[in-house]
Amino acid sequence: MAWVGRMVQSFLFRARDADGCPVHDRVEAASLNQARYALDIRGYREVEFLTDESQAEIERVITAGTGVPPIDPTVWSASDEVAAFERKGIGAHLWWAAKQHLIVVLPLAWWNYSSWTGGRPFGWSDWLGFALTPLYAVYFFKLSLPFMIFQKIMEASAWCNWTELRRFIGWARIMRRFMITGIPESELDFREAEALAAEGNLTAALEMVERWRGGSGLPEHMFLVRLASIYENADDYRTMVECVEEAARLAPGGVNQWIEVAAAKIRRLRDVKGAKAALEKVGDAELAALPAAFMKYAMGMIAVEEGDDAQAVVCLTATLERLKTFSGNPIVLLLEAEAKGYLAIAEARLGRREEACARFAEVRAILRINRPNDLYPRCEALIAR
Repeated sequence: MAWVGRMVQSFLFRARDADGCPVHDRVEAASLNQARYALDIRGYREVEFLTDESQAEIERVITAGTGVPPIDPTVWSASDEVAAFERKGIGAHLWWAAKQHLIVVLPLAWWNYSSWTGGRPFGWSDWLGFALTPLYAVYFFKLSLPFMIFQKIMEASAWCNWTELRRFIGWARIMRRFMITGIPESELDFREAEALAAEGNLTAALEMVERWRGGSGLPEHMFLVRLASIYENADDYRTMVECVEEAARLAPGGVNQWIEVAAAKIRRLRDVKGAKAALEKVGDAELAALPAAFMKYAMGMIAVEEGDDAQAVVCLTATLERLKTFSGNPIVLLLEAEAKGYLAIAEARLGRREEACARFAEVRAILRINRPNDLYPRCEALIAR
């Protein structure tokens, strides 16, 4: 069997047990297919994997040089991790983090309240409580600040707001200098390089990230995927596709990368034949939630370009349904918007003008501002008829 000898991994999933009760847990297996089989024989149904076979590699790269220790599963449970997927935005993250600190916050609040209402003059214990409260607030925001800045970087990237992107990258670099921990330097370089490429300075963009090629802890296939985003921002779609194809050939398994090849070919080159050939390489492999949504997205785009609008509606509606888990996450903001744009095209051609107009209105702003994307003029031309 092909999976024999592969490293056993831990896959996060959510499902329902034989009694219909929700389950959030991890399962150890050599692959997602084996994990699915293990859960099937336990009687679980409605299984959805939230991590895939590249998760361990991704976590190793994104935590390199950040000072963040490996997650202790006894502290960070499967339920906590599933909840993290479902949290939307900075406010939700801060509220969650505050709840995790209630064991300290509540006693401090009671201490301060008792001191304030206990009469004057304040004693040494009162002043100690007053001093500890702002110190703990600083500590709390220090823990939350990297996530908040990363969220703002991703939002600025999705909206092509390069000035704001650079501002938050600058704050992230200052934070790394004084706090040691923070967003990986490689992530900051790639994000800034994408901005340079979008502004027409591809040479400077490539020079900025070249130091991360080989020997930097970033595997070659992951480097190529990030490089593809830079070429995409520079409107060099042929080179972008070549990078993603090479990444798919180099990546262990390569399933997720072949889905990206299919999406890139149909989305940027309208290459129906090439996109279908890439999806054939995925076969019947088990997919985690986000790659599964991305595959439906690729299939929906192929159907749009082939003129099979009924099939496009089915695939793109399924895409949006799968993306609900991640809705509000800036990482998938543009993906969700583009899926709605393609869905609007299909609905308009099927005569569902009211639905198409409403769908396009939801995403008009973000599609218009993403300059390299021709989806906006296509939607506008079709719906304006």
